[in-house]
Amino acid sequence: MGEISASHSAIMNYWKDKAIRNDGKIILEKRASITNYQDSIPVIEDWIIPKCWACGEIVNLPVKEHEKYDDIEINKIWNSAEVRRKLQKCHIVPAALDGEDTPENAFLMCKKCHLESPDTINKEAFFRWVYIKRKKNIYGHPFQEMLKDVDADLQARGLPTMNRMLIEYPDMDLSDIQELLSKKVSCHGAEVVDSSIVIGLADILAEKWTEYKKKM
Repeated sequence: MGEISASHSAIMNYWKDKAIRNDGKIILEKRASITNYQDSIPVIEDWIIPKCWACGEIVNLPVKEHEKYDDIEINKIWNSAEVRRKLQKCHIVPAALDGEDTPENAFLMCKKCHLESPDTINKEAFFRWVYIKRKKNIYGHPFQEMLKDVDADLQARGLPTMNRMLIEYPDMDLSDIQELLSKKVSCHGAEVVDSSIVIGLADILAEKWTEYKKKM
């Protein structure tokens, strides 16, 4: 027992329809939407754009977002040399603690997240760590570190800061921010850079704020 023998695509196919709740429990994505679990995140946000399943850092590949890919093509993406290089096959329960070398006990993460992830027998604690990591990061970038720049961009538009928006509009729905951001920003070279994320976030907040003000 040691190295995970399952391919990247086999691991992806096991996890592609699953979501993580904030309490560390795993549920099916369909159940997450049906029962309105707003405290859950999908393990895999986009089948054709591989990312670290913890921080969300994108693996830059020449794929076209709006084209349809069949299962064979999707498997090729996940088994590509670049994905295998950037996303490590990581045990959820470590092999040293009798964790199995199966897709169910495997997670695909960047090297940094692999090193930071907990090595215990507590699976739910592992998934709670993933949930928190994902919520704190956007495309692998710490959200809080960029918030000052987002606020500066909002104020340059004559708008209030994000915190001021949330004080007046506490019910602003930010659960879809990752999905909306994916439609507004793209890679600059090998990664999505901070400046793109900052502008994209400011755009989303500005749109939500404008819609709110129209209803007032």
